Amino acid sequence: SDVYKRQMLIIPGSLNKLKRNGSTLSNLSGPPKLNRMTAFIIIYYISNNLNIPVICDADTGYGGINNVWETVRRLESAGVTAIHIEDQEDPKKCGGLPGRTVVPITQKVDKIHAAMSARRYPNTLIIARTDAKAVEGLASVSDRLNIYLEAGANIVLAAEAYELSELRDLGKNV
Repeated sequence: SDVYKRQMLIIPGSLNKLKRNGSTLSNLSGPPKLNRMTAFIIIYYISNNLNIPVICDADTGYGGINNVWETVRRLESAGVTAIHIEDQEDPKKCGGLPGRTVVPITQKVDKIHAAMSARRYPNTLIIARTDAKAVEGLASVSDRLNIYLEAGANIVLAAEAYELSELRDLGKNV
């Protein structure tokens, strides 16, 4: 499709991409499986009626590696251009809330491998997000992002609030 032939360019103040965050659709009524199914249907209609790339926040991938694989397949089939999956333990919390925990690095690497193997199109981007700063510190964020890139993630994302000096350090170390 034409979406896969385009490059993403983010210009502040313009709408040239659509990002669905984790809490937007997770608050739908009904059991969790119904929520995910409903979310996939909504994302399908969004992706197929807009002529812009869609980035989808897939939370933790909604479970283990089999769930991650299925989530990537469904989102890619719905027309999503990029999918980001975080390294929080289930049940996850909003990235800004205290009390978050992260999975062991090996478990996240397995999820990245599952996500990459699920892709049908090489232009579908897998974004690996970490929420490790509050739990493990800045050095762990840097280590995790590098390991996630080595595992095959196309893009890495450091969630949480950062000071400018911390962002500079991450820029040098990742």
